[in-house]
Amino acid sequence: MSAEEDRKQAEKYAAGDILAILYRQHADITESLDRVSDSKGEERSANFAAATKFIKKHETAEQALIRPVIEKVDGGGETTDRNAEEKKADQAILALSKLDVDSTDFDSQFATLKSAVSEHAESEETIEFPIIEKARTEEQRIELGQQFLEAMAG
Repeated sequence: MSAEEDRKQAEKYAAGDILAILYRQHADITESLDRVSDSKGEERSANFAAATKFIKKHETAEQALIRPVIEKVDGGGETTDRNAEEKKADQAILALSKLDVDSTDFDSQFATLKSAVSEHAESEETIEFPIIEKARTEEQRIELGQQFLEAMAG
């Protein structure tokens, strides 16, 4: 989904609902990766650092709070898949952080990362989000949203 589509999806839920938060954050991640693609030099370095810091916080909070909900419902298959995708992204980010942001190697490896992140988000939205919606009441999702935001801030 595009950032705009993710923001529209977020509007379907109460403001503090974990699903609204996750959709908005997916939109933010898409936009932050676009900023990296659209910049050069020091600006690109700063955009890359900001994007990857946010992605890591997002992943960590998902692993701590979202994946346990999913695992209770599906027995762990999706959890294993999503965590493996996030581990690959972490490795790609580490490799990218060692490259000159204006090099062709960075451009090609970053394009691969950007595509993988988009596919990962799509998997979460089409597989995990419906599980969360069915497994938790709106009140429980709002509570989970608050915990998620606290984990992101910590």
